[in-house]
Amino acid sequence: MLAASHVSATVRYALRAPGTTNRARAVFRERSSGLLIADIEITVSPDLAELLAHEFEHVIEQLDRVNLQQLVRQGQAVKMPDGAFETRRAIAAGQRVMGEAVDNAPDKMRRASGSLWRAVRRMMGR
Repeated sequence: MLAASHVSATVRYALRAPGTTNRARAVFRERSSGLLIADIEITVSPDLAELLAHEFEHVIEQLDRVNLQQLVRQGQAVKMPDGAFETRRAIAAGQRVMGEAVDNAPDKMRRASGSLWRAVRRMMGR
């Protein structure tokens, strides 16, 4: 279901500001006309595909009118100290795309990245 009549998303690729730990962030605004504006910032990272998928999943959550507070109560999301929400849905989307990027990379890159991806999956308990 599409809740916004129009969407505008801007993606910036930037250096991480000193003292910050965010790899990516999406800030949303909605105009009375129904226009959803998403400002996405992704830090310079080898995980660009994962971070783009993750942040665009947050855009889709907004379009789906996902109740983030309810997801927190259900254990499907966490509210971060800065007020942002992190959802299992966005994490899973990023991981899926990261896995597909690794699977479709040239053999030499796939071997190196595959080892890293397996380690990440073990850490995530998957």
